[in-house]
Amino acid sequence: MAEGRDLVPRAVAVIDSLDHLEPLPDERVVTSTSPSAVDGRIAGGADPVPVLVAPVPLHWPELADVPGEPPRGQWERKLVLALVSADVIALACAVTLSWLARYRFTNENLAFWGYRFPYGVLALVALPLWLCGLVIRGSYDRSIIGSSPTEYSRVAGVVMGLLMLVCALSFVGSVPVSRGLIAVFFPALLAFSLLGRYGVRKRLHRRRAKGNALRRVVLVGDRAAVSNLTTHLRRSPHAGYEVVGAYVPGGSSVVFDDLDLEVLGEPDQLVSDISQQEIDAVAVSGHDLFQNESLRSLAWKLHGTGIQLLMAPDMAEIAGPRIVSRPAGGLPMLLVEEPRTGGPAQFVKALTERGAAAVALFVLSPVLAAIAAAVKLTSPGPVLFRQTRVARDGNEFAMLKFRSMVDGADEQVDELTEQNDHDGVLFKIREDPRVTRVGRFMRRYSLDELPQLWNVVRGDMSIVGPRPPLPTEVSQYGGDVGRRLMVKPGITGLWQVSGRSDLSWDESVRLDLYYVENWSLTLDLVIVGKTVKAVLAGSGAY
Repeated sequence: MAEGRDLVPRAVAVIDSLDHLEPLPDERVVTSTSPSAVDGRIAGGADPVPVLVAPVPLHWPELADVPGEPPRGQWERKLVLALVSADVIALACAVTLSWLARYRFTNENLAFWGYRFPYGVLALVALPLWLCGLVIRGSYDRSIIGSSPTEYSRVAGVVMGLLMLVCALSFVGSVPVSRGLIAVFFPALLAFSLLGRYGVRKRLHRRRAKGNALRRVVLVGDRAAVSNLTTHLRRSPHAGYEVVGAYVPGGSSVVFDDLDLEVLGEPDQLVSDISQQEIDAVAVSGHDLFQNESLRSLAWKLHGTGIQLLMAPDMAEIAGPRIVSRPAGGLPMLLVEEPRTGGPAQFVKALTERGAAAVALFVLSPVLAAIAAAVKLTSPGPVLFRQTRVARDGNEFAMLKFRSMVDGADEQVDELTEQNDHDGVLFKIREDPRVTRVGRFMRRYSLDELPQLWNVVRGDMSIVGPRPPLPTEVSQYGGDVGRRLMVKPGITGLWQVSGRSDLSWDESVRLDLYYVENWSLTLDLVIVGKTVKAVLAGSGAY
């Protein structure tokens, strides 16, 4: 066990040093537009709970660069090494935790068929099986690590496979394995492995936000498609792509004044130019510009070069889980599934959230009483503020909040219209004179919204959902904005974790529609986890 304990801090150092890597000499640093808090994170997949990695002041291990290898290959190899180290840490931690739980710090050995072995034998046997399983399942595939949620699902699949193997040996092969050991080891292995990979991913994201560890990509498509794709990729540096140019109809005569994007030529020129481009990926958007023969020629041209060929459907606001490949007669088809606004998953969401809200009200009752007393003692008026909001399908309900403004504040809106700091149909004032001293503190940390847990219990709201709009706002809806009302409004949502009151009206609408279109239980868990960070930071709340 001494060797296992020494392994953990050494491996942690490998992961932690990812933050301190200096840019490689051949890496290019790009300054992109300000990233959206949602697109990069959703594109990067669901982030689980935060991970704590012990800071160890050691340097990244020396890894010789391969002569002639592009910069992308160099940082990708180091990334894979960091993931292997994280997986070794996960196994070591799981073995240690299960040993502590099973033998309670005693020196008792494992017993198999009448023989006793040191507990470290479990780690020696499990390590090659664990790493081989991860390799076989493609958990180190460079196309998914650091960005795709598939990385997490593959790791979970390996843990389940090992569990099934142990169960088969136990029940079929009559191998005596402690059930208590299994109950601790495998959940611990899954948790530590996901947390470790999450830690590596967040450090990679921080590097990419600084313009490092990016894949250089050229875009192909019409002007609108290229402009849209460029905006999304630059808004999402976590995805790991640096747009270096574009091929569009009209060639050099087309100018992207607002994007600072170089036009390299016509789409048909790409096949002949590809050998002269120092790029890592080609993204095609606007498929009608490329006939089948041109795409096939491009794919053949890219074979063996390591350059990725990406087909980007012009459906940027539709997330991956809704897009499914369905071949039809040898022709690849993309099936876009309907938004999941009902069904068993929504029933589970409603049941879980109402139960969680009821428990939260009970647990937080002392806090609620203290806040109510503070409101009552510091300003005249009722403790609770009731306001009519619009719920699912246009139904109205009375939303509850702790009163954070002076009594009768809603009657002063007309007098303060000129001070509105927001655009669109929202009314927000950064330094609102109606907010009380206690109210300003409550708003900063969203404490005024705690009574909405009762709205969740009643079924008027969800814990996670679009922002609950006012009837006056709904009356001004146009186009597809009304789709926000297809689901229940929420106490928190993508708008809460992406800037809160600092968001523009258009951005707020876009985030709400994204949530409605791409809802999943996993997305809800991600938002709840990020809400804690957003509330503690207190940014964008006024």
